[in-house]
Amino acid sequence: MMTITNSHIENVVCVIMSWLKKLLRVGSKVRLVGVDLRGNQYYEQIRALEGGRPKRHVRVHEMQSPEEYSQETVPPEWDRWLRGIADEPPTPEEQELRVQQKQILQYKVENVNRKDSELRNKEVSEGLVAEQHQSISTKAVDHASSPSYKTDANDKPTSTGKEFIPGSWKP
Repeated sequence: MMTITNSHIENVVCVIMSWLKKLLRVGSKVRLVGVDLRGNQYYEQIRALEGGRPKRHVRVHEMQSPEEYSQETVPPEWDRWLRGIADEPPTPEEQELRVQQKQILQYKVENVNRKDSELRNKEVSEGLVAEQHQSISTKAVDHASSPSYKTDANDKPTSTGKEFIPGSWKP
């Protein structure tokens, strides 16, 4: 007489589940919708039996593990399509336009940072602002949340031209 073990039951359940999945996939069709500029492929699965909205997914190009996934892996225009926000996938022209807009924005940010740095250096050389040192760390001193809070703080603000020390606040 043959005894039925848990492993036999698990094997039978796996075979039945596999068979059911294949049966349910008979009415579904997967089609390649498009490819982004990074080589990611986007698919849509239309399920004839289930109806409703099609299932959309992406096969990421050159990603070894899920830990490598980042927010930039899927471009925003394709993300909108994947989430069902956009009905139509983005065209290659739209993808190229977004890349150009990103490059223009990076150029503008670099210009603003360069101009800001030049203005800061000019203000420092004229003595209008104190020079910033990278080695200075900011700590809460003479503040209620600081462990070294002193109650005998100066009532009036003082300035030496290079640094400003605010006076204490009294309601």
